[in-house]
Amino acid sequence: MIVRKWLIGCLVILTFCLIGWYIHAFNSDKGMDGGGVYVTADTKEIYQRLKNSLNIDYPGYGVSDYGDNDVAHIPKAYAMVLSSELLQYYKSFGKYDLTLANKAGRWLLDNYDLNKDGIAGWGVPIAWDAFGDGTVNPANSEYTITTGIVLNALLDWVELAPDTAPKQEIFQRIRAAIEPYLDDAIFSNSGLFNYSLTRQDRKYNVFNAAAYMAGQMQRFHRFLEDDYLKKRIEKVTDRVMLAHFYFKQIDANGGWFWSYSIEEANTPNDLAHAGYVIEGILSYMDNQGNLAGLFDRAAILKHLELFANTDYSEWFFLPHTYGSKPLGARLYGLGFTLHILSKYFAEDDRISPLIAFLEKYRQGEEYSRWQNEKIVITEYLTYVMYGLASVDAYPIINNTVFLKKAEQSGAVLEDDSYKNEVPIALASFLDGVKVSLSRSTLQTNIAFEGHKVLLDKIQAVPLKIIEDGDRYLVLMRELLTNHLYLVSLNKLNLQVTYQYIDDYTDSFLDFREGLFHQEQLLIVAYDSLRGRNILKVFVENDREFKEKQTIELPSVKDPAGSTYEVIPKFFLLPSYHEKFRVHIMAGQLYMIYDGHSLIEKPLVDDIEVFVEVIKNHHDELFALVKTTMSLFAIYDFQKNQIVHSFEYGDIPFNLDFYGNRVQYQLLNTKNDIKELFIKDFLANKANGILYLGSNNIEGWSAWAQVYYLNGLLSFLELARDDIDFFEVFKDYVIFVKRRVELEMLLLTHQLNSADGLRVRVFSVDRSLATFAVQSSRFALLYKRYLRLFPHDTSAKEALRVLDNEVVHLTNHMEVLEKGVGKTVSKQWNSEDAYYLAWPYGNAFYFDGVPVPYNHQNEWATYVIQTDKHEVADSVINLFVNHITDYRKREGLPKKAIWPYWWAKAWEGWSEQEEISVNKPTYAGDKGDGWISFRTIDTIAMLKLFAARHEYQYVNQVMDFVREGDVYPFVAKELISFNRVPVFLDSTISRFIRFTSPWELDNVVWSYFGFIKKMNKTY
Repeated sequence: MIVRKWLIGCLVILTFCLIGWYIHAFNSDKGMDGGGVYVTADTKEIYQRLKNSLNIDYPGYGVSDYGDNDVAHIPKAYAMVLSSELLQYYKSFGKYDLTLANKAGRWLLDNYDLNKDGIAGWGVPIAWDAFGDGTVNPANSEYTITTGIVLNALLDWVELAPDTAPKQEIFQRIRAAIEPYLDDAIFSNSGLFNYSLTRQDRKYNVFNAAAYMAGQMQRFHRFLEDDYLKKRIEKVTDRVMLAHFYFKQIDANGGWFWSYSIEEANTPNDLAHAGYVIEGILSYMDNQGNLAGLFDRAAILKHLELFANTDYSEWFFLPHTYGSKPLGARLYGLGFTLHILSKYFAEDDRISPLIAFLEKYRQGEEYSRWQNEKIVITEYLTYVMYGLASVDAYPIINNTVFLKKAEQSGAVLEDDSYKNEVPIALASFLDGVKVSLSRSTLQTNIAFEGHKVLLDKIQAVPLKIIEDGDRYLVLMRELLTNHLYLVSLNKLNLQVTYQYIDDYTDSFLDFREGLFHQEQLLIVAYDSLRGRNILKVFVENDREFKEKQTIELPSVKDPAGSTYEVIPKFFLLPSYHEKFRVHIMAGQLYMIYDGHSLIEKPLVDDIEVFVEVIKNHHDELFALVKTTMSLFAIYDFQKNQIVHSFEYGDIPFNLDFYGNRVQYQLLNTKNDIKELFIKDFLANKANGILYLGSNNIEGWSAWAQVYYLNGLLSFLELARDDIDFFEVFKDYVIFVKRRVELEMLLLTHQLNSADGLRVRVFSVDRSLATFAVQSSRFALLYKRYLRLFPHDTSAKEALRVLDNEVVHLTNHMEVLEKGVGKTVSKQWNSEDAYYLAWPYGNAFYFDGVPVPYNHQNEWATYVIQTDKHEVADSVINLFVNHITDYRKREGLPKKAIWPYWWAKAWEGWSEQEEISVNKPTYAGDKGDGWISFRTIDTIAMLKLFAARHEYQYVNQVMDFVREGDVYPFVAKELISFNRVPVFLDSTISRFIRFTSPWELDNVVWSYFGFIKKMNKTY
């Protein structure tokens, strides 16, 4: 196999060497002229004719495309002449006269500050109102696209004529020209470079200029040895590219494209500006941009297909799918497209017809701006020269680059079958084992030691992989059903066996943790029917695992009660000095399983949850815990006491043994935060799988998965919008993006199934039901996801279905009510206010009464963003009236504390009142809502305030978030009010460690708060 690959590599290299020799040997042969397979005597004549039309001393001086077509020195024209002539020089192997190139380059180097403002850069020689908004930029104001095009030409000079280029002077000019773009002030709110350096243009978010400039800066980055400057460039180019990734659109052919600006989201770029975006992004990718992996090269180039008819004999100004009557392209767009096709495609069949199409612009010896127009623009002619020179030169340039890459790699071509596979990002099982999911079949691939095995009997995701000698034991959760499977994979003969280990029909076991120890397989899972975690023990008999025993575990003692037993992380640590002994920890619970029974061990009362647990070879156990005061501490199991407590603001992690001592790190640096993120994610439920591919039968998609998916979306939004956050986490953006896409793919698969996103756990008879508090949460998630991933057509359709069902409460357990009645007195409501209620006799435990505040507020948070917003306004307003009047308060409460329920459910009822079938009597719930419920209520309030343009309570909500009275992720709503909360140290400490899936959104915002404090950039 190795010999075959070596031979293939040699043949590939030899082939290209022969091609290179042939090109060089027949350099003057008609029709080949340096290897450009399209350039004929006619195209050579076109180039020479255009060159002859230029001013011999000032080749960029001529008719401009601005104002009244004044004659002026045009920096872009000088740049195009320089690049064109350099390409001719390169393809001639140094035999071409560089006189004109040197004149063009010298003019650019000498005229880097024509407006004398002390800022290096190039622009437009005419005073110009770029956006038609009445603000006129003075002549020679610095424009981002012009500066980018000049930088491209100067870098071409260094690369294509390195022996003659004044490198030191070129690098000085480039260094000065990029300096303004290294300043945060040059960024628009979206993360793009501003269109120009004038203040009045800063409000516009234009893609093409930002992309092109970022691409050239990344190209310059390759020449630098100054690590500090390189990091500064990376910081800004990555930010620009991230904005492009988020705002990409998908055309009718599946190509990626961008609108002209964010403000003109429905107007695509014309041919020339689309080319700028393509060149900018591909230049960033080709010069090792950190986020290159985010972009699909083929999809970006594919967009060009929409600018021509089927035989490429006609080329259009805009994509032919836009508008009813396509308009012919501008001349300079054709020239730049020739460059793109030549540089990024090998022998493209569009080039010859495009060159022929140029003749429709012929005006004597020159070419007009548009078809059937007499105006000839000098700048446009130089773009055509650039395109023709590219046609001729890039086959040689690209062959040279390929040869270098072939020599380095052995020319072994990668199998591209991975395109049908989705790696499961942010999950880790065993070293050397890679797991992916097939897009088409939703089946799992496991790759190891040069093998790849498709587990094709079930559609399932892996939860844990255990290595046992010559086999892997893979615990898997089946899609749609959530049933558990044990898959045994023989590493030698690749034989696979499947065993079903879940015996439920209308429920399932929620996997918590697993361990294979001394021939026994231990699985801890949450049993929704019991409302408890259980330990299932299996032993192997005749190549099949038989259940030995099932033990119901004591409560993890979460104060929220049995339905929250699923939250804390479980730790299973085996002892290697006892006959059989496994330590089990979770929440506030510590037990030992001896192979037969459980022994519960007492803990000190201060422990709220285990964060990290370590054990050494002497079986000494220590844990990093969070206490009931939200402080971190180190707990010694042997002494059953806390042996070290941390202050607020101290974030310990990486608990470990150093000899006989226990050591830890404190969160201090950017690298610490990166390390903490990935450590906590991979240590979370099922090795970071969390609830990927889960159904919602027991409610965990709504109550856990939606939370962490919102956390991942917060991560992406903060990386896009906040430079400090981006600088810390830019290496992980691509992995978060991939994970979100996979999560939503499987969530939509579940939504489209027979059960959809309905639940059984909240029905008295376990019938399938849809609750507004959950369906609206899914709708909100899809709506937010589509703002970042607007071209996921499956998600769009899912939201369309959800939207209709949520807004109209179709097939929901709730109904929309209005006014007063048996369960809502005048004390609670007016005659015209709306609320949600569970109808008398339905299958919910509390039929017959209004729903709690958070249930209807979650629903209204979504609906207020639809055309039924007046009803949602009424629902949220009812709540706001209650808490502002509650106990005669004026304004919102000083602390975010208010009742969970209202009306009859708050008051209680007797059996004689016949309020409820399933709850005949009830004492009433006068307790305050938990923080999770109050958070939902708070977000609803903010949506109401935003809709009404009322801001009087926003500062109070800021205090709620700052002090941790509601969850930190409320901050994302405050940002829409231009408020950035400053979290207290105690709030950050309380939420920054990721110990359970639902916590991720709080964790991400705690990272944000910590980074801001660390950088002092609030």
